[in-house]
Amino acid sequence: MKEIIYDGKACRQGTRNVPTVTFNSKYGRIAVSKDAAALLGNPSSVVVIRDAEHPTDWFIRPAKVGYVLNVARKSTSRVFYDRRLAGDVIASFKVPETSIRMGLAMEPDDEGRYALLYWKYADNGGAR
Repeated sequence: MKEIIYDGKACRQGTRNVPTVTFNSKYGRIAVSKDAAALLGNPSSVVVIRDAEHPTDWFIRPAKVGYVLNVARKSTSRVFYDRRLAGDVIASFKVPETSIRMGLAMEPDDEGRYALLYWKYADNGGAR
């Protein structure tokens, strides 16, 4: 796998209007923020990809066949539900939280995938 190094400049942490994807394992809710959806090109469906060699590397990309994004009630996010996916994402970082928010890289890689960046994990020295 060809690596792209993210040094913190690729995604702005902790500010408004930042593209994010939130995973909640309790409800299986995956929320793609309106800014993340716009960055992805406002697709009707997406797929989430995990690197088998590096289990903490997660990506998202638009797809013709995938999770259908629905507009959330009382929110501008796009949502879909998959308890197993949300649980697998959170478990890969070995954290006790039931919900985590990940930033979305501002640029796709060569295969059109956008990296999902877990800030707390990187802050603890866990990111490669």
